[in-house]
Amino acid sequence: MNRLQKMARFNLIALVLILILSAIFILWVVANDGTSHIMVNLAGLGDLWLLFILFSMLSSEVWAKKKRPNEVSFDERDLLIQTKALQIGTLAFLGTLLYMRWLIIPPYGSVLIFLPVLLGTSAFIGAFTYSTAILVQYGWRDKGEKS
Repeated sequence: MNRLQKMARFNLIALVLILILSAIFILWVVANDGTSHIMVNLAGLGDLWLLFILFSMLSSEVWAKKKRPNEVSFDERDLLIQTKALQIGTLAFLGTLLYMRWLIIPPYGSVLIFLPVLLGTSAFIGAFTYSTAILVQYGWRDKGEKS
């Protein structure tokens, strides 16, 4: 397993943990306050999603790019896989952003409450798709090879 695969696996684990902690937080808010204050808390949760997702993605990128002695760090195949995965992740981010903007922002409502939720969810789906695309591409390439 090379560093790009380890980075993608770390990102997926971090994203699943973010999702589980968010679900626990939402259940806790509903149990304590009821559903009347859920929209205010979802905006804060969206902000936290953005921060945690950006932190996990940047830290895994820095870790993956760190030079190690006697090891090939990145070759053309890795660059091609990462480029394709980045394109797929960006398309997923933009598609989610456009679809959810149409879906959740009411024409009369306040955009400020929905904007963090919209951006956080789009960043989550884009990062999840990016990491999954990396692992899937390595899996497809290794199927035909025999050692």
